[in-house]
Amino acid sequence: MERRGSTGRRRSKISFLSMLPRKGSSVMEDEQQDVYKQSRAVKCIRIAMVFVLLLAAGFVSFLLFYIMKEYEIKAYELKFEDSVVKVFENFQLTIDQKVWISDTLSALYTSTFLANEWPNVTLNNFLLQTTGELYLSCSVMINFAPLISNVTRLSWEAYASEMYNNGSNENGNAIFWNVSDGIFSLNSNDELIYDPGYEEGSIFPNVLLPIWQTNPNALGMTMFDQHSESIRQNAIDDMLLYKEPALTNFIDEGNFFIEEKNPGTILFYPIFKDYSYEEIVGSVSMKFLWDDVFSNILPNYVKGIVCVLSTPTGGSYTYEINGEEATFIDKGDRHDSRYDDSVKTKTLSLNALLNITSSMNTTNYEPVIYTLKIYPSDNFKAVNRTRKPQYLMMGVLLIFLFTSGFFFLYDFLVQYHHKAISRIAANSNRIVKSLFPLVVRDRLFQMNSKASPSSSCEKKKSNHLGNLPVVSNIVAKPVNILAEFLALDLSHTNEAPSQNKRRNSMLMSITSVVEPIADLFQSTTIMFADIAGFTSWSSSHKPQEVFYFLETLFKEFDITAKRLGVFKVETIGDCYVAVAGLPQPREDHALVMSQFALECQNIFTSVTKRLNEKYNTSNILLRSGLHSGPITAGILRGDKSRFQLFGDSWDLANRMESAGESSKVHVSYVTADLLKASKKQHWIIPRNDLVHLKGKTLHGQHSIKTFWLVPNAHINDLKRPRRRISLKNFI
Repeated sequence: MERRGSTGRRRSKISFLSMLPRKGSSVMEDEQQDVYKQSRAVKCIRIAMVFVLLLAAGFVSFLLFYIMKEYEIKAYELKFEDSVVKVFENFQLTIDQKVWISDTLSALYTSTFLANEWPNVTLNNFLLQTTGELYLSCSVMINFAPLISNVTRLSWEAYASEMYNNGSNENGNAIFWNVSDGIFSLNSNDELIYDPGYEEGSIFPNVLLPIWQTNPNALGMTMFDQHSESIRQNAIDDMLLYKEPALTNFIDEGNFFIEEKNPGTILFYPIFKDYSYEEIVGSVSMKFLWDDVFSNILPNYVKGIVCVLSTPTGGSYTYEINGEEATFIDKGDRHDSRYDDSVKTKTLSLNALLNITSSMNTTNYEPVIYTLKIYPSDNFKAVNRTRKPQYLMMGVLLIFLFTSGFFFLYDFLVQYHHKAISRIAANSNRIVKSLFPLVVRDRLFQMNSKASPSSSCEKKKSNHLGNLPVVSNIVAKPVNILAEFLALDLSHTNEAPSQNKRRNSMLMSITSVVEPIADLFQSTTIMFADIAGFTSWSSSHKPQEVFYFLETLFKEFDITAKRLGVFKVETIGDCYVAVAGLPQPREDHALVMSQFALECQNIFTSVTKRLNEKYNTSNILLRSGLHSGPITAGILRGDKSRFQLFGDSWDLANRMESAGESSKVHVSYVTADLLKASKKQHWIIPRNDLVHLKGKTLHGQHSIKTFWLVPNAHINDLKRPRRRISLKNFI
């Protein structure tokens, strides 16, 4: 039996132990395991976040670099194409202008002289008449030369000598040669000789084309036979053969009578005996430099356009255009071969020459055709292909790194905070372990884990929703919508655009489903505060000074109103209007508004003293009036919606202000009764006379008794010693 008893006792002990929640005893350990797993998951997410950030930074940076690089390449190509078009257009236009100006001069000679006068002709005032053409054609020289044959040579030389002796020709003698010595040329030894009158290599060997009139006259080339010089000779032969204008090959510093170092070209234009255009009797020639042709074409921001100008027989010359300036680089093709793929080619032609080459079959005619090739350069590439894409990519990377750094700093601070909380929790856990056994502690954790947070969440949700305006005819109360609308701070006319947009969108949503937002507030106190003497004062001050004073004063009023919970309604000129008791009703509205009115008097005194020296504000005073009663308040919708007050209380408060005195706060007996009910009867003193209400009645009375607020009464209350309360009263 004892054994059974002992066994029974042992079984009962075992059964008691089996009742202990062994699995439950590991609840805390399970939660710790969950925390460990969550921490490990957070670490994995953090590593993944870092990887994603780096990947995103690299991808965005490379994408931005690629886009900007492609944009620069496209802009580079477009700018080069635009520059090429401008150069090509000006290239052809310049030659066309020279042709038309030469045509004008040719027509001038044809119309001035009779057919039987040739070749003994001289244009009066040649320098004066050709100066404008010289400037417009951007040429360095304009010449006139009559066409002389061996038959007419002697008579023309005699005519030239006679014209020179009597001063009819403005041009002087040539260098080392006299006009009276006849037509001269240059032999193979560069010596000046009397021209033999025969050119063996020319298709017109017996023709002479001596320079007779030239502008400018600095070179003194009079009587020089242009047909004797090989480069000019080819162009003159083309002109005589086809009766069309012709261009010479390149003329550089190695040629006769050329003082300019830069290469140029001469345009020969025929002069006809009459308008039948059959017989040529002379020519007008223009000498121009190619760097002038390439100048003033491109804007200053375009740099490094390389132009290679060439002819089949005259070689090549290289120029570089930098903005409005063109510079001669060197003879030959000096462009960078790396830009061969970008070359643009244009052939310069005179329209007449093109017609000739296409319509006539002759093996002897080889017109001078200029070919222009345009290339970009390293300078052009440096201006238009910058390192901005690389810099932008680095900037984006730095922004990502900077943002990631802040993220890691934030993560570090969060971990530090969590560790601090964990230390506190560990200390609390040690305290809990010391206070409760394991089974009880586990049950406490189980109870805590079973607690539902839904009630608190629902409470928070309901509190949150309670602050939102419910736009519904059934649920929404006008006073709630009004309070939410006024929370948008409608009193400020200089509100931010986002605030104004929010207010207007809210008004649109409200007006589409509800009636006008207005309500009757039974218990309010309204204050009108007007500046006495303001009109005369403002008329003697600048507008900026007037507004500075009002802004300074009303800003102080606004700060005090927010502190006391008074609602600013509006400012009407120099009148400040405020109300207590709306939009949130309050029982102490009269007391709060009285305190606010007294503080406004003190603020006004302080501000006027501070600004008196600068603005002479000693002659203006503040006059205030208060009245308590029901008021209708609402939002007057429309363009520039405003919060408005309506009712007799509004008019009576205004009457209290207008019937008051400067530097005093005038209150109606209704407001005074409310102050007495608040045990503030010492704040008021009665007025000796009655105040007549014009066109109004208050409780059936046309004249009412009013009161003055005692200055600084609210401050004096704070200075009164409080009555000590003995604990004996509570025993």
